Amino acid sequence: NAEYMGTDKKFQKSLMLRSKRSGSESANYTPQFRKQVVWGENGLTIVSERIRPLKSGEVLVRLHASPIHPIEVFEKYQHLGQEGCGRVISKGPGMSGWTLVGRRVAFLSQIEGAWSDYVIVSANDCLVVEDDMPVEFAACASLNPMMALSMIQMAHHHKSKTILNTAASSTVGRMLMCAARAEGLETISIVRKPHHAEELRRMNLGLVFVENDENLMEKVRAACLRLECHVAFDCKGGSMSPLLLHALPPHGVVYLYGHLDGNVTSIDAQMMIHQGKQLIGFSLRQHLHHMSQLSLMALRSKITSGIRTALSTRVICRFSLEQANDAIAFYGRDMTAGKCLLMPDPSYQMAESSVESQLIESILEAPASRTGELLSFDEDDAQSPPEEGMGLGVDVTDEITAATTELNLLPEVQIDSSIVQNMSPELVEFLISVHARAIANAAVQLSDDVEPVSEWKVRYSSCSTDILTQSVPSVEMWLTYWSSVLSNGHQEHEILEDMQAFLHI
Repeated sequence: NAEYMGTDKKFQKSLMLRSKRSGSESANYTPQFRKQVVWGENGLTIVSERIRPLKSGEVLVRLHASPIHPIEVFEKYQHLGQEGCGRVISKGPGMSGWTLVGRRVAFLSQIEGAWSDYVIVSANDCLVVEDDMPVEFAACASLNPMMALSMIQMAHHHKSKTILNTAASSTVGRMLMCAARAEGLETISIVRKPHHAEELRRMNLGLVFVENDENLMEKVRAACLRLECHVAFDCKGGSMSPLLLHALPPHGVVYLYGHLDGNVTSIDAQMMIHQGKQLIGFSLRQHLHHMSQLSLMALRSKITSGIRTALSTRVICRFSLEQANDAIAFYGRDMTAGKCLLMPDPSYQMAESSVESQLIESILEAPASRTGELLSFDEDDAQSPPEEGMGLGVDVTDEITAATTELNLLPEVQIDSSIVQNMSPELVEFLISVHARAIANAAVQLSDDVEPVSEWKVRYSSCSTDILTQSVPSVEMWLTYWSSVLSNGHQEHEILEDMQAFLHI
């Protein structure tokens, strides 16, 4: 590698240009050691290990961030870190990967786990992303987007006009529904909790059923026949897979890509013999391995164009590698709230914030009853969402008018509609008016009463901590935060009452 670089001046020049663009992250520098998160006797721990020489077709990535996925919570999975983003700093022998050196990439980590400050990745598993793409988008740009788009590809292959999927409130479930709608496909979704179903219905993301609905199989079967659904994707297994297979018409196919149920999956052979139905195990890695390079390029092109919209991921918190145990505990309390990122690179971490650290610590150390109240929102505790068309019950016209008059901001604010799909127009206008006032005052004015403010932050901390560390966040982040609050079971009138109580509006 060094010999090749020394003789190719054009290659050296390209590396120098990329090194300048990436600032302190020098290209083609290979460190000898790295920090790696591994399982130890008392949970996750950090070890220092020597970085092996790169093979042909491999690149070394300095990690910026890697998300936590359910498999790291449910199992002592040795391959910690399924994907991430970072800067390519060196490559193995030969030509493969030379165009990536110095570039910022999102990657799928198939060679080794990504929870390390330096990760060896196949050059073929890298997707170049812009330097200005937020780390939250880039870190989650591989696994779930590829999964959702692969599901859509298979639905087209089976000539199915609709996709049936389970655990629809998960990140990949929501992504599938949004991407399917963009592709002209309908979705039939099954979720575990009623308030998740209500949220998805408000977002108009197809038909949604709850697992404990009465006569669930008959309802799903009728929907499949009416919407011409011939394919289903199941991440639960157990008793769910046979239910889906029964609901599909003859020659329907269920792809099983997870086993969250944990119980044995038993299938009636008569359906497979006489009705031509199939239950097929699905592995994304194997699926990608059998795709042509042209198909992979088309898939990555769709990801690049959709990663900020239909294929975006909600991120609720960031942790360092040393905080991996806390990160998994935090994420495991409510995995539908959004992703948590592990970030070893100080230049990409949020500024040190005692507010955030105290907040996370208070949640992790809270009694089980209090933690459940804050984060889990079980069916018995979940409050009913506001009925459609129910307004806020408070006249906010004066506030909106005042903000518009003072700053002339509201008419020019451009908001991605997908961010506010679960909000009423009244709440969107009210939140924008509060944000406009915050810009005018250079900060959100909190009440002097410290205790209630602290309670307010802890109440909503399961939805986002990023927002709590910024005096004036962007209007997009501001609305995304409150959308997350609603997604976690809170009601619009609660938000309004809290903001009136704790903000000087």
